[in-house]
Amino acid sequence: MIVRRTIALAALIGCGTIAGPAGPVDAGGISVVAAGADAEWVPIVTQDASLGRALVSAFFGRPVAGSFAVRLFPDGPSWEGYWRSLGAFGAGPVPCWVIGGASRGEVALLAPRTWNSLTCGHNGQDESYRRGVLAHEIVHLRHLRANPANLGVIVPLRWFFEGLAVFGGGQLGSGNRASVRNELAGGPIPSLAGIMNGSEAYSVAGVLVEYLDRRIGRAALAALLTATTSEEVLARIGLTERELLDGFRQSVLAP
Repeated sequence: MIVRRTIALAALIGCGTIAGPAGPVDAGGISVVAAGADAEWVPIVTQDASLGRALVSAFFGRPVAGSFAVRLFPDGPSWEGYWRSLGAFGAGPVPCWVIGGASRGEVALLAPRTWNSLTCGHNGQDESYRRGVLAHEIVHLRHLRANPANLGVIVPLRWFFEGLAVFGGGQLGSGNRASVRNELAGGPIPSLAGIMNGSEAYSVAGVLVEYLDRRIGRAALAALLTATTSEEVLARIGLTERELLDGFRQSVLAP
C-alpha cells in the first residue's frame, strides 16, 4: 500500500490507539506487536512474516537485511487513526481494500481476524492469502530501504511500486492473469500513470512488472528499486512509454 509521504517509524509506533501490546515477540529480527484479542495471532503472523521475508529474499537473490516490526491494528477506529496520523486519504474513510502499509522499519497490518468483517474481499483465515499480503508489504519495505527518495516522490511511480509488490510477493495467479487479459482485450492502456486507476489495477501492475522481469531480467529489475519516476524507469530499460505498454499488451493477448 502506498501513501503520500514517508511513513516515519516514530509515527507508526506513536499511534496512541494501541495499548497493552502482547509482545513484541522477536523471531530472527522480526518483532510482532499485538494487543488484546490479537495476542493469539502473534505466532501465526510471526511465521507468516518469516516466510514472507524468505520469499522476498529469494525473489531478489539477497536477504532482506535488518530487523523490522509487524504491528497489528485491532479494529476499524485504530486503523483509521493510523492512516489519519499520516495524512493519507484526505478527509474520506480509509478504503475497505486497504489492509497493510509499510515503512523502512515496520509493516502495519489490520488484524487478520477482522478482515472478513471490516474489509472487502480479504480473507484473514486463508493462510496462503495472508502470507501473500505479508510478503507484499515486505517487498514495499525492501523497496523503500533501497530507494533514496521519500514515499511522496514514489507516488508517480505507483504502478511499479505496487506491481513489484504483487509480483515479488507471489500474489499473481491464473485468476489475476485472466482478469488482466480481459481488461487489455478492451483496448490499450493509455498511460503508465493511469494504471492504478483501473478496476484491475493491482493485477495489471503486477503482470506488467512480471513482463518487465522476463524482458530485462531479475538483476535489471532489482536495479530499478532506486528509480523515482516512470521516465527514469523508461530511460534505464531503453523503451518509450508506448513501446512498453504496447509490448506488454501484445504479450498478454498472445495466443
